[in-house]
Amino acid sequence: MAVTKRTIRPWVPGEIAAQRMVDATIELLTERRFSEVNTRDIAERAGLYKQLISRHFGSLDGLFIEVVHQLMLRGLDGFDGTRASLEKTQKFLDLRSRLIAWLVTSGVEPLSIVPEEDQDLFRQLMRSRVPALSDGVPPRAVQALSSIVGLLNHAGAVFAPTIHGVTPQDVQDVQLLMSYLLQHLGDAAEHCGWTEGVTASKSAGKKSK
Repeated sequence: MAVTKRTIRPWVPGEIAAQRMVDATIELLTERRFSEVNTRDIAERAGLYKQLISRHFGSLDGLFIEVVHQLMLRGLDGFDGTRASLEKTQKFLDLRSRLIAWLVTSGVEPLSIVPEEDQDLFRQLMRSRVPALSDGVPPRAVQALSSIVGLLNHAGAVFAPTIHGVTPQDVQDVQLLMSYLLQHLGDAAEHCGWTEGVTASKSAGKKSK
């Protein structure tokens, strides 16, 4: 009777092991259908035991949820509001949107997929990386912009292939328009009456010139 040899995996510190599993999962999600990504293949790609997935993330869905979080961080890393930086990071944000949609349709509780803290982190990262958002722009305007970016990205990543006539040029035009809006958000907030005293001193300065 043939004896199956068990693969011996080297010990890896917990934090490093968790990150390796996330990285392996992202790689596999870009290569296969989401339904074909399983714990065994993730563990093999990461060079770890598959039992570590439940230890660090509770379940495969838990690992996918962590991937959703890290894809947002990767998507915003290096983003400065310009069209070039948006195009560079779009692949991570698109993958994130498709994964969220797949998890929802698979029966995962929607509010459990994206931690509430991610929304605050998103706004903070936007403010820190986009100069136009740090110059007295009201929170209401930043919230509106965050909602637009999130909704557009989810819709574009998930539903664009179902809409006839949408071309790569259309996508580029949307990105260009969003880039312009980022740079002029303060003016848009003033036009909508969202300043509520936040930019009063700034407006007064303009009138005195």
